[in-house]
Parts: sequence; structure tokens; C-alpha cells
Amino acid sequence: MDVANEIHGNFSDTRYWTFSFAFRDPSVHTEEVGAINLNKLRRDGGDYADTHARYDHVTVNHFADISDGSGRKGVTISNRISPSRGSVEAPVGTLDTATPQLHFLAGGQVDGPALGIPAQHGNQRFLQRFALRPHGGYQAVAAMKFALEHQNPLVTGRVTGSQAGGQPAYPADAHALLTISHPNVLLWALKPHHDGMETGLVARVESLRPAGHNPLPRRETVLDPPPPHAHRDPDRGPAGERRVFETVIGPQRLETFGW
Repeated sequence: MDVANEIHGNFSDTRYWTFSFAFRDPSVHTEEVGAINLNKLRRDGGDYADTHARYDHVTVNHFADISDGSGRKGVTISNRISPSRGSVEAPVGTLDTATPQLHFLAGGQVDGPALGIPAQHGNQRFLQRFALRPHGGYQAVAAMKFALEHQNPLVTGRVTGSQAGGQPAYPADAHALLTISHPNVLLWALKPHHDGMETGLVARVESLRPAGHNPLPRRETVLDPPPPHAHRDPDRGPAGERRVFETVIGPQRLETFGW
């Protein structure tokens, strides 16, 4: 379910988008700059410090996920605009892990009138966008893929061409520039080199294995041939030669490949 809402008019109080669920013993995961955190204290098996921290708001970049304590059902919320998730019931020194609600900050001075930007700097229009996806058991890869698909939708177009003799240039069933062989590794970005397409391509992948696990085994990533007009480097072999990149990616790490 996609949600898009606009606020027309300035406000000076603190406002939230709130999603409530009929979940017992909820577990909440939030993503921040590639790291996926379990919103519990370290002494309870989570990722947040037991002391010397504030817990009333946590950063949510791509998604937040709330799942039932049974581990059999939950909801992923892709967050396209709102910068943080907060709990309006919990004081600064308390991490609320019992209330089955997610509060996404729409705007306001969460640290009181002395800090922040008063009255939203006079702005009159605010846009929030979310997408909700129910699921069974929680899976970090599925949650991140859902968020990326929502926030960076595919743009498609027809590709045509033929070889000598009029034969199609591409197979009829499938053709991939890049494939990834490990289920816990996903494609973060695939783009031309910053010096231009004639220089080559750049791919960024992320390991979503939970922190504390051993690095992924080798042979996670397989890159197929670049397009015919890509840069041809004698040290890398012919342009049509298949390339295989092998590396060890640690838990919740990003790796970049260029060719």
C-alpha cells in the first residue's frame, strides 16, 4: 500500500505519522546508512547502548520494520521522506520496545523551543511518502529490496538490434548485465563511471548478513559482460569476456566494483 500525504499550512508544534499494529512483543528494525539495527538495548540482544544514550528518536533512512514476537508476521514500511522514527510516549532516556506503534516525524522541534528551526522556517507545504508491505517472518534482504524498489522505481524501455544476417542481438528469454549469486547480497547501485559510459561501469553491492556473523563466503558476485561500447582494456580481456568478481564481504558492508 502506497501512502502520499501533503500538509498545506505552517505549524510550530511537533507532529508525527503514526502506524499502529496488533502485534505482541514487537521487534522493530530500522535502517541507517546501510546498517540495520534491532531497536533494543544491547543487554536485551539489540543494537543500542545500555547507557549514555537517548532513545526517543532513531534515524530511519530506507525502512522501518515491525514484526510480531512469534516471528511469523510483520510489516515493512518504506520511508521515502521522513528522517526519523520517534516514540511520543517514551522519555529521552527510555527505549520503548513494548508499544506496537511506529511514529514517523513529520516536523517540529523535538528538543524544545531553544533548539532546531522554529515554525518549519515558515514553509507552507510538506510531503510524506510511505509504502507498507505485510510479510511473514522478517528478512532484512526482502525489507531493503522493497524499500529500494519503492524509492527508486525502475524505468523501462524497449531495446532493439540485430546481428549480421538479421538475427536478434539478444536472447528471447533473458539477458542480464549483472547477476548476484549470494542471497544475502543485493545490488545497491549500477551506473556509468563518473567519467562517462565510455570509461566503464560501477556496481555497488551490500551484504545484509547480521552483524556478529562471519563474513560471507567467496563467489558472492558475478558480473556479466559490459555492453559492446564499454571501455576495452587489454589488461581486462576482450569486451565480450565474462567477468567474475570474487571477494569476502563482512556483515553489513558495502563493496564497489568497476570494470
